Amino acid sequence: MKRGLGEEERRIVEAEIEREAGSGITEQAVWVPHWDHTGDRLKIMAMCGAVGNEIGSTVTAHIGAAVIERASTSKLGFASYMRDCIQKSVRSEFARVGMAAPDYFFVVEDASFGACQGGEALHLHGAYCAAPEGLERVRQRRTFRRALKAALGAWKGGRRQVQITETITTPWKWARYLGKHVDVTGNALTAQGSGNATLFATNGMRQKARAWYDGQRSQ
Repeated sequence: MKRGLGEEERRIVEAEIEREAGSGITEQAVWVPHWDHTGDRLKIMAMCGAVGNEIGSTVTAHIGAAVIERASTSKLGFASYMRDCIQKSVRSEFARVGMAAPDYFFVVEDASFGACQGGEALHLHGAYCAAPEGLERVRQRRTFRRALKAALGAWKGGRRQVQITETITTPWKWARYLGKHVDVTGNALTAQGSGNATLFATNGMRQKARAWYDGQRSQ
């Protein structure tokens, strides 16, 4: 079921546009921005909205130190390297079990608030479009977790490396949480020569997010 913008969501939109535009908010400014001119925070919000429409799931994933090292020194940049690793693993694992791979997105976050020293502080938050309830949903979740663990490498943390929720019940709060360190992480990655991108997604996820955003913008 499609979800429209309530008062809380409208305030989030206004706050993020003000942050990106660096100017005051007017009613016109809230609805005029074209998708091509939105920054990562609005794209994250739209992706969370699209996943929420499909009763999808949130994901938190920790990256092993060896993979962080390779991503940090890759000519592709950190986010692009992780995008390619995860995409390859997801496609392979889902093909192996005869299932269609889901659309998803991730945001790179630096838990050390800008240090980016190559340890395991860098991790991922995101979400994916889950299958309908039942056995298919359970199989999809297990397969997605295996694919992510294979892509992220060995992790020595005390918690589960890949944490997946049953459903994304509060997409707006998740969007706000994902956007909290976008700037500081991007700046830290730039400082170490790993590009400034922090958001990556499947093409299908970007299409769904744009459709969601354009639908809300036209209301």
